[in-house]
Amino acid sequence: ANRPDGGWRCGSSRDAALEAALALSAAEKRALEAEVSWLREQKAEDGRALEQTAALLAMLQESHRALVASNQRLLLQIAEDKARHEEELKMHARNFAELQELTESLAARPA
Repeated sequence: ANRPDGGWRCGSSRDAALEAALALSAAEKRALEAEVSWLREQKAEDGRALEQTAALLAMLQESHRALVASNQRLLLQIAEDKARHEEELKMHARNFAELQELTESLAARPA
């Protein structure tokens, strides 16, 4: 005899169990297909996130290189300025000593 859904009705409980297993299998297949689809979407999103992360990493590395180079230039400039400042201090000290000697020698002369 035919069932209302178009299938054949079997009198055996084994046939009913088989039909139930097939229905469950079809539902499991749909669930697995949906999960595979979701996983593919996640994989695509992960790929995009990985690309963005790689781009950000490259930017950070380039920025770091630029900062290191700038830091090295500034340290060199500071060292040069410090050396120049030390020479200026020595020059001022010599000038002061010479001025002091000149002042003392002028003060020691009879008027």
